[in-house]
Amino acid sequence: HILPLFFLILFLNNFSLFIAYLSGFFIILPPLYAFFTGFNITVISYEMMGWRGLWHLLVNPVAWLEFPAAWLSLAFGSKISITFIQSGFSGAQNEFVSLFPLYLKYILSLLILAAILETIIIKFAQNENE
Repeated sequence: HILPLFFLILFLNNFSLFIAYLSGFFIILPPLYAFFTGFNITVISYEMMGWRGLWHLLVNPVAWLEFPAAWLSLAFGSKISITFIQSGFSGAQNEFVSLFPLYLKYILSLLILAAILETIIIKFAQNENE
């Protein structure tokens, strides 16, 4: 049952970051998306485990892959927003198309590695609990 878990993790993470990438077409959304992503991660981690939860974010190897992917996705969305302001919708569309190969190369690659690692960690933890 490893593959369904892997694909679920990959799909959910990619869906979230692709929405961040698409948010560039709505000028105010990239900074809001960035703020609420960071806010939610921090608050949930702190509420669940206190300061130890925040420490776990720093030492979690999956986060080392997912955070840069999220930052890149938000940066791409911000670039699309800036282009939208400067050149209108057609310019933003062109920017979206030109950034898409970079999305696949860097963001999706990081998410695949993160999903592999996260699947392994979850399966290992399940085996330890049985």
